[in-house]
Amino acid sequence: YTNAIVGTWEEVLGVEVTVAYLDPENYVRASRENPAHAALFGWGADYPDPENFLDILFHTNSEFNINGYSNPVIDALMEEARVEQDPDARVALYQEIEESLMADVAAVPITHSQIDLLVNPRVKGFVVSPLGAPIIHLLSLEPVVEDE
Repeated sequence: YTNAIVGTWEEVLGVEVTVAYLDPENYVRASRENPAHAALFGWGADYPDPENFLDILFHTNSEFNINGYSNPVIDALMEEARVEQDPDARVALYQEIEESLMADVAAVPITHSQIDLLVNPRVKGFVVSPLGAPIIHLLSLEPVVEDE
């Protein structure tokens, strides 16, 4: 991705881009200690909740806010959404947060991964959770039918 992005920015925008490679074993720390105009960073949910993306990646005090985004209004909304008991009100708060993050261009999504799986037709009940993990307790296996 990096070469494609750099090439496009240089060609289309006419800017000079310098790429700095960071320690992959301590990428989050290295990103925070070496601020840049842009950084490639991937994130996958640990659990299916907007907090696991928005709060984790964009709250001022989050360890994983590597781009240093800081907005006290957004922070207050995230703190309110964390404890909101009404599901509809909570979703509305997170939608407001998302709209503000998009307006601020807090991040530029580049890719969205997709996982393709092959499952033997004998496997029944194969269901993948929203996080991409198979739900094991639903699985069963049809017996092999011998040709007569």
